[in-house]
Amino acid sequence: MLTEAWAKGKILKQFDCVLLLPLRNSDVSSATSLPELIKLFHLSEKVRKPPTKRMEDREGEGVLIIADGWDELSEGARAKDSFLYKLLLGYGCSKASVLLTSRHSAAAPFHKLSSVDTFIEVVGFDEEDIKQYIVEEFKQDPEKASSLMEQLKSNPLIQSLCSVPLNCAIVCDLWHNLQQTLPSTITKLYARITLSVVLRDIKKKCPQLCVNSLDNFNCIPNELQNDFWLVCKFAFEFLAKDQIVFSDSEVSSFSQDGNFNKKAFFFGLLQSAHSHFPSQQNSLTTGYGLSFHFAHLTIQEFLAALHIVTLSHEEKTKICNTYAGNDRLNMVWRFVFGLESKEEKYSNKVVSLGDVLVDQVLFALRDQNILLCHCSFESQNKVVHYKVANRICAKFSSWLRIRRPQTAHDSVALLHTFNRISHCSEVKLNFSGSLNDEQLQKLATILIDRKLQVKELSLNNCKLTNECITTFFNKASASFQHLELLSLDRNLITGLPFSPSNNTLTRLSLSKNPLWQSGAQLLESVVCAGSLVKLERLCLSSALTNDRDIIDAKVLATLLPALATHCPHLDDLDLSKNNIGVPGASAIGEAFVQLATNRKELKLNLSETNLDSEAATVFSDKVLTSLGNVSNPLSCEINLRVDNNPLRHSGLSAIFRMLSKKLSSNKT
Repeated sequence: MLTEAWAKGKILKQFDCVLLLPLRNSDVSSATSLPELIKLFHLSEKVRKPPTKRMEDREGEGVLIIADGWDELSEGARAKDSFLYKLLLGYGCSKASVLLTSRHSAAAPFHKLSSVDTFIEVVGFDEEDIKQYIVEEFKQDPEKASSLMEQLKSNPLIQSLCSVPLNCAIVCDLWHNLQQTLPSTITKLYARITLSVVLRDIKKKCPQLCVNSLDNFNCIPNELQNDFWLVCKFAFEFLAKDQIVFSDSEVSSFSQDGNFNKKAFFFGLLQSAHSHFPSQQNSLTTGYGLSFHFAHLTIQEFLAALHIVTLSHEEKTKICNTYAGNDRLNMVWRFVFGLESKEEKYSNKVVSLGDVLVDQVLFALRDQNILLCHCSFESQNKVVHYKVANRICAKFSSWLRIRRPQTAHDSVALLHTFNRISHCSEVKLNFSGSLNDEQLQKLATILIDRKLQVKELSLNNCKLTNECITTFFNKASASFQHLELLSLDRNLITGLPFSPSNNTLTRLSLSKNPLWQSGAQLLESVVCAGSLVKLERLCLSSALTNDRDIIDAKVLATLLPALATHCPHLDDLDLSKNNIGVPGASAIGEAFVQLATNRKELKLNLSETNLDSEAATVFSDKVLTSLGNVSNPLSCEINLRVDNNPLRHSGLSAIFRMLSKKLSSNKT
């Protein structure tokens, strides 16, 4: 849409050239130079040469590159020394603008790159959106809508999948025909999806077979069995080659008679698409080439797993040893363990993994804890549950570190495995971005049942409320006797939701929570009660200002002295991104010397606090006045950050005057 609108002169008029790069296209992913890439867009060299030369000479100035599907590239094409990496990350056409799309899992390396200006995450449906969609989908049958919402409430894994609108639509489509319960694992869900698509296609193209239902893959008519399993083999072999788009010739040549795509029609699982780029034959345009891909990458991964589970132990072992470290097959392993489930009979062709092969696969995946947890969850097998839990625990002896899950169903799988852990004395947990209220209470139950002590806890970006957090801490209070780090950034917390009674907390972060005045006062009361006596670092970034209103100076005027008096180890205070203005600057200036007294170091972050020259002058004058009232000079090393503030000459002069007059002998 962006490209077509630009071509019609409607938008993006600041760009002379827009290149749309579908990265899943093999011609794009295999390009090794700019001329080779531009060659895809037009058959005539006479037309291609001027813009190519202009792009090279001007280093991409005036060019917008829209690159779609970074996660669909092969590992080699995503390597730092590859042409595409250099082009898209600013090492080739350094002045070009780039819009790059990717699955969340493949985008992580970009977060550390200075060349990336902006991240936009498509978060999909929240719980209200899912509810609204279901109500609309089943408006003719409200009872069916209510029963589905009840099912999702008790099935957090499938509920989390519904945050993707397409998945929500698929679940609703299945629910039209399901009479009992939703699938409890992703494997069961995609088995139902695949069978539904295959049934629909058989009914449409082979009505003479009179197939009305497919309960499992054994029920596919005998005439089509060989073709179906050939589709599964096709899915695996190309996925193993890191290929998810196929040419007409690749599809046709996969069968012995060269007519595979027309004979087996891929059961509606494969879709065709015309290339973005013109094909070339004898230097003449012959139209746009045809390519094929599975209806969804997860469908290809499921079919690939179906192929693997039909193989012998020897063949499975070989695949495990060859592809265990291949990220492209991570989802496949989850499906392999799910298809192994003894609860479901997916096909008579499934060959059980067996204990020895389970151990081999788990060992091959030993460095991927979250993947191991997913495999455990999908298997629904107690033996696998305990093997995975013990394998993870063994790596940390008496400690267990659960790292940040990337999605909500990562958290479900982690909690599932976590529930099997019985011999860890202390744990470090990072469930940021993925735990909802219900899962948090499940975590509390696990902590109580396993009598675990939590050393560090991060629950950032979970949209948790005071009530939810307070209930959690009250319920599992015995597990926080040795808590040292607590990070609750980007939630809906209006005050410290519990009062530490053990005096062990050293790092506390409440950034981007709506504390404002009342929350800051609650925090102050906890400080004055002596509950944070060992606190070393406190982060209150974007937490004390309601929108753009100037903060009430009384908040800082009482909170900062309380911190200075009752937190003698506090040497790192982050007040950034709060609109402090003149009143706040005055309060900070008055408390500054008290905060710096009897400390070896003080880090004070006032970045992006709307500290203008007037406020900076007030701050500096207050510091100088306070310094004049103390007999001994400050001996601490001071790290003061005031970057990204509207400071002008007078404000900078005031700060440097303060530094030169009274702090010149210190490291500042």
